[in-house]
Amino acid sequence: MIRLDRARIAPDKDKTKAAQIEPFEFELARFDSQLRAETRSRVSDAGQSVSARVNSENSIASPISEEKRAAVEELRWMIEEFKLALFAPEIKTAFPISAVRLARKIAEIEALT
Repeated sequence: MIRLDRARIAPDKDKTKAAQIEPFEFELARFDSQLRAETRSRVSDAGQSVSARVNSENSIASPISEEKRAAVEELRWMIEEFKLALFAPEIKTAFPISAVRLARKIAEIEALT
């Protein structure tokens, strides 16, 4: 109920808050796209012979890709917590969150690429 009242009373504030989230959601979508492409590449490589797969860069699951997948999932939840912090600050987040922390997480994921 409080949330609806805030949106009705100050829609411009909601737009400003949503704009703060957009760049992080864009990066999340970009990472998801990269992971899907990597998965498709692995599936298409699955029909190759063992020696061809060993020589192919994208065919063998690497620890980095699994680490990246986990980091992207963590980013997803961090963005949800950030939304909560922006739109419903009276509800406490599960962990401290800010735009700076999100930017650091994105940089960390990019370093895994």
